Amino acid sequence: MVELDSHVVAASYFDNVLLAFICHFLPRLLKEQAVCKDIYQRPELVARATGIGFQYKLINAMRRKDAAQVENTMRQHRQYADEAMLKLEEFFMNE
Repeated sequence: MVELDSHVVAASYFDNVLLAFICHFLPRLLKEQAVCKDIYQRPELVARATGIGFQYKLINAMRRKDAAQVENTMRQHRQYADEAMLKLEEFFMNE
């Protein structure tokens, strides 16, 4: 579940202790959810490579301290993730 683990890596760049805690805590919580396990056991449901690509771009921008690229990549990643989650919700509701 590299998609969730990337949030822990991103948290290492935060100066905000509360935000870092949330980024460490939530992935562990999400990994235990049944729907999350369903998603990762059925990889055809999401173009995971696209999401992972956003995460690599984000971490690289954070390493370079390129705030504009971080913001742009986060915006694109959130939009992609929102759309993917809505599609997944629809799939599981109709299953």
